[in-house]
Amino acid sequence: MPITKNINKFFVIFMLMGFANANAQKPSVYKIDDLTKRIYNNSDTIYVVNFWATWCKPCVAELPEFEKLHQTYNDKKVKVLLVSMDF
Repeated sequence: MPITKNINKFFVIFMLMGFANANAQKPSVYKIDDLTKRIYNNSDTIYVVNFWATWCKPCVAELPEFEKLHQTYNDKKVKVLLVSMDF
């Protein structure tokens, strides 16, 4: 295996270890039926649902825009749901 691949693997592992103690929200896990019930609950809340994956470079690139959307409408009846397709 070329040395650059070993360095890249080491870097990724190192970064993951560094972020392991970061204060992040624990994601909620839903089955598709639960997600459907949450969206179609006859409320006046607007749901923006984004399906993404860590291996999808455009998906990851657009995540900051969804965070801005969340921050902009945080006090309104708008919910941003990010659905990871990784697992």
